[in-house]
Amino acid sequence: VEKRHDRLCELNVLEQVINVSRTIVVQDAWQRGQDLTIHGWIYGLKDGLIRDLGLTLTAPEHITERYEAAHRTAMPLGDADVHFEVDATAAWLWPYRLHLAPGAVGSLRATVRNPFPHVADLALRLVVPDGWTGGTATIAAPARAEVTVEIGIQAGAVARRVPVALELVAGGRPFGQVAEALVTAGGERW
Repeated sequence: VEKRHDRLCELNVLEQVINVSRTIVVQDAWQRGQDLTIHGWIYGLKDGLIRDLGLTLTAPEHITERYEAAHRTAMPLGDADVHFEVDATAAWLWPYRLHLAPGAVGSLRATVRNPFPHVADLALRLVVPDGWTGGTATIAAPARAEVTVEIGIQAGAVARRVPVALELVAGGRPFGQVAEALVTAGGERW
C-alpha cells in the first residue's frame, strides 16, 4: 500500500508540472523568450530527501515528449500490456453537454482508444436513464488507435443535466463506463 501511495504522489507531481506548464503565465513567458524552468521534484517525508522525477520543462515544444518519458519511468507501460496510454483516458464524448427537446433524437460523438497492441473490435453502448434510449456501435480499431463514431440518443421526459455514460467492451473484454456527458431534455438551454 505504501509503494502505491508513493507512486500516486509521483504521478500527481508529473501531472502538476504539466498543469503549471499550460498556464497562461508560463506560456506567455516562454513565448517572450523568458528563461523559465519547471522541475518535477518530490519531497520524501520519511527520509527528508528531494528526488528529481526526471521531468524538467524549459520550452513548450518539449512538453509531450518529456512528460511521456517521465511517466513511463514512473509507471512503465509495456508494449504488450493492455492500457490507454500515459493519460489513461479510454474515451470521451462530445459535446459534453447536449440539449434536446423531450422525445427528440440526437447524437454524441464518441472518441475511443483501443487499449490493445493489436486490432480489436470496440463495442460501445450509451447507458441512459429509464425512459430514454441509448444507441450502440461497434467499430474495428487498429492497435492503440483512437477511433470516432456517432452514437444516437433519444431523450425521455423533461430533465436537466442527466448524466449518460459510454460503456466499452474492447476485444470482448469489458472496461465498464469510460466516459460521460450531460443531456438536458426540454426547458431552457443550460
